[in-house]
Amino acid sequence: MVTVTLAIVCALATHLGLTSAVGKAASKVFGCTKCFTFWVSAVYLCATNHSVPVSLACAIVASYLSVWVEIGFVFLNGKYNELWERVMRKKE
Repeated sequence: MVTVTLAIVCALATHLGLTSAVGKAASKVFGCTKCFTFWVSAVYLCATNHSVPVSLACAIVASYLSVWVEIGFVFLNGKYNELWERVMRKKE
């Protein structure tokens, strides 16, 4: 019975266009490092029986830490590109 109900709800959501609206919103959230980290952290911490204020506070901290990690990745990527260009120039 649960499977039938779930199938009906999914079909209705698709028919009403809710799935495409969720997809558009999700693409915005997944495109931003801070947003993605915040929501994943908040949902995970709430799902593992942490209190909501603690979950949100930890998610905010994690989202801003993710920005610094991303900055580090951008820096390392720039260094890698410089090294790759030097190697390719030496081969020529």
